Amino acid sequence: AGSSSIVTTGALNSGSITSGFGSINNGASTITTTGALGAGAATFTGNVSVGDGTITPNGSIDDIAITSANSAAGLTIGTANNGVGYISMADPDSNNGAMIAYNHSTNLWSHIVGGVAEFTLNATAATFAGEVNVGTTASGDGTLNIIASTGEQSIIEFSDSTNSRGKIYYDHASSPEKLILETTGTTALSIDNAQNATFAGTVSVETSGVPTLAGGSPYGLLVKSGGVNSNGTYQGSIGFTESSDSLVRAAIMSKQTGADNDQHGLAFMTHPSASDVNGSIALLLEHDMNATFAGNVLAEGSSLTHKPSSGGNGQINASRTSGATVHMQAQSALGIVGTSSAHDFKLIANSTTALTL
Repeated sequence: AGSSSIVTTGALNSGSITSGFGSINNGASTITTTGALGAGAATFTGNVSVGDGTITPNGSIDDIAITSANSAAGLTIGTANNGVGYISMADPDSNNGAMIAYNHSTNLWSHIVGGVAEFTLNATAATFAGEVNVGTTASGDGTLNIIASTGEQSIIEFSDSTNSRGKIYYDHASSPEKLILETTGTTALSIDNAQNATFAGTVSVETSGVPTLAGGSPYGLLVKSGGVNSNGTYQGSIGFTESSDSLVRAAIMSKQTGADNDQHGLAFMTHPSASDVNGSIALLLEHDMNATFAGNVLAEGSSLTHKPSSGGNGQINASRTSGATVHMQAQSALGIVGTSSAHDFKLIANSTTALTL
């Protein structure tokens, strides 16, 4: 080529082109080579396409296109073993507004925005410098899926600068499998896949914003079951046991006490002996306000009083469990026991007054 320029309007498709100075201008024609194109520096005023051109890139991002009809195409940024490879995003006011970088010394992949590594990734962990938002709108659904192998744990952990302070994790290895809430290394709450929940400490009940009774008072603790048990009488219970015991030793539960399924009372159950695995009702408070004790009732340090409505009779009845016949009855005949008014006191046996005071 000597010291002159080569100007062509055709195609240069063989041989070599060498220029010691000046420029090589082929107009709007194409330079095709089956070898390599090398230069100290090259400036392109138009788009650059590398590859076979079988794929047309998006017109907004086609300044450099690497295309291939084969199964792979790539861009390689190579550095020394201790170097850093960069892809930088710039504008007229900032030549490194954001960048993607890979540090070969630390094997750390970084997304850098405004000079801050907002996201870093290595072979074992991904670290976000700020908040992580899941979903696109405040009202939309967001999903964060933590996948673990069978027999492992899916974990969300909370730490300060030195230690783990708490975590929520799903234990795929336990039997039954459990969702566990842990604080400072101790399990505070576990929920198994049968929906049974176990609290390690005290359970405090907040009464605001919960369903209310007919009179407007809120439930302190609402126990809601999915239906009656096998004998069709019990719904919802609170059980009491020891940490080393597999048997519930006492329970408070709802029991149907009337013909209507809505007529429920409250049963207090105990286990008098180890052989009584089903438990026995010690006290039944029925829907009609009657109370039935299975054992003796001891009134220690005070009196045992029946206080009826005004004008009624206060009475204490004793009967056999074999029938409804009243075998002994102590009765204040007129009004309320314990008032200043004078009343008769009768002791009645087998419907016959045996003693009147």
